[in-house]
Amino acid sequence: MEKKFYVYVHRRETDGSVFYVGKGTGRRAWSFLNRNPYWKRIANKQGFTVNILVKNINEVCAFSI
Repeated sequence: MEKKFYVYVHRRETDGSVFYVGKGTGRRAWSFLNRNPYWKRIANKQGFTVNILVKNINEVCAFSI
């Protein structure tokens, strides 16, 4: 069975602007692990919200989005 992915965006809590777009499985969209310094600086200073754009797609589709 093929693993199912989703595409998500992280938005600043302060103004709602998008600062990150990613693909993931499981709880990746809500994880602080394995993030780059830019992401951590924004998330720690301004907070973030998660929006799932597309669910239950294969990895090729996730990358294309």
